[in-house]
Amino acid sequence: MSLIKCSECGKDVSDLAKSCPNCGAPIFKYVSSAESNFTEDHPSYSVEDGKNNTVVMRKKHSTLSIVAFALSFLGYFSVIGLIVAIVDLVKKNVTKKHGFSIAAIVISIIVLFMISLSSEDSTNSKTGNEKAATEVSREIESNVVENESPSDSSAEEVTYNTEPVMDENLGKKETDIDENEDIPQISKEDFIASCQEIPYKTLARNPEDYIGQPIVLTVKITQILQGGWLDDGQYYRVYTNDEYDIWMGDEYFMYDTRIDDGMKILQDDIIKVYAEFAGVETVTRALTNTNEEVPAFKAMYIELVSE
Repeated sequence: MSLIKCSECGKDVSDLAKSCPNCGAPIFKYVSSAESNFTEDHPSYSVEDGKNNTVVMRKKHSTLSIVAFALSFLGYFSVIGLIVAIVDLVKKNVTKKHGFSIAAIVISIIVLFMISLSSEDSTNSKTGNEKAATEVSREIESNVVENESPSDSSAEEVTYNTEPVMDENLGKKETDIDENEDIPQISKEDFIASCQEIPYKTLARNPEDYIGQPIVLTVKITQILQGGWLDDGQYYRVYTNDEYDIWMGDEYFMYDTRIDDGMKILQDDIIKVYAEFAGVETVTRALTNTNEEVPAFKAMYIELVSE
């Protein structure tokens, strides 16, 4: 540290001071032009004062670089942060620091990459579970038809439009049921009579043992989910009633696969559901961005309990 004269009052002032403690005038350090440094990574920049001297000014972080750095941590907003950081670097203002912009570019790329991986894993998991649930459901329907008594005249006949199923072992498409054949389905009354109440922890602990099992439960619709760009389906997050009479008990993921019921399901509806257990569904928590497995079922028949 050295002392320099204040240009206004003439008092000795430290060359590290930004202003004179005596009169408040700004302090400039004068150096020769040969000593000035105009490189971008130098912590100061130089300007001529008109007296063959160079005034050394301390650099500050550019406003754009600060904005870019802040946006780079905010999920999808990191795209904006990335663009702002690039604009700041392209401007090449040597009077400002741009370190935050470089950091913002790196952080934005990492954040966007992690979001991309998370979205891809969630989509693949959902598609796989839906395919498995569909195949198991067809197998259960086939078994019910074989065990049904021929004398049951109340059985409802429904024609299924079957889709080719990809055999993973052979890599070939094959259809198990003739497309022109009418398949009788178990009646509504018989299906409802076969449904059982199965404890939540039993289903969550051993989901593979209960796939296709007819179950009955009463739940409240807490969230309606749309499928997305490539999926026009509609799905539901539902909760059971807890011991305190609050509908925030056990969480399930519901597919709406009703055949002869067009009643629209609304949020906060309380319904009694007769369904087939469909294994587990992987859901992504928005706040923590973590994945969690939730028991899922396919609703076959629904009774509205309360709106």
